[in-house]
Amino acid sequence: ADLPPCLDNLVKKLVSNGVLPADVTPDSAIINMYSAGDCIPPHIDHHDFIRPFSTISLLSEQPIVFGQAIKGTEGKFVGDFHCPLPRRSRQ
Repeated sequence: ADLPPCLDNLVKKLVSNGVLPADVTPDSAIINMYSAGDCIPPHIDHHDFIRPFSTISLLSEQPIVFGQAIKGTEGKFVGDFHCPLPRRSRQ
């Protein structure tokens, strides 16, 4: 199935602005909405999802953590690589 028009338009803009590579455009999307203080616990995305994958933070800056052995609880995690994901940015 095709992406909904709003997501298809977003993907086209990201590709035309060089944010996403034209040869690996997304064919699926997972949209998570969080309240202040919520977080995604450490996990590994299923291998069926095309790489690379992108994360977009729309309303606030959020920390993003990557690693082989992520530790922590209650939204405070530590891993091999940590960076802020600024508001309205893509990783």
